[in-house]
Amino acid sequence: MTVNGIDISNNNPDQDYSRYDFVFLKATEGETYQDATYTTRHAAVRNAGKVCGAYLFYRTASTPTKHVEWFHTVAAIQPGDIVALDFENDGTWGQFSNQAL
Repeated sequence: MTVNGIDISNNNPDQDYSRYDFVFLKATEGETYQDATYTTRHAAVRNAGKVCGAYLFYRTASTPTKHVEWFHTVAAIQPGDIVALDFENDGTWGQFSNQAL
């Protein structure tokens, strides 16, 4: 069985959600940024009857607790939604040990 999905943020154009089984949406980045398309797209994905995933784009300059609190405020996770952490090297990883990361 093949499952098709996509990961999109405000950097991507709107999609025809009917062709996917799931859609991951960027909800937040850092402690204060909210993806401007998240709320509308989250509703559209759910209205299309698809599994919706929301992700937090982590920034090492911020504290994990504040990231999670902001994500929780913005993402409005509902039953059946999937949550994920997008943790990419933002150019600051060199100052941290592997354990700290």
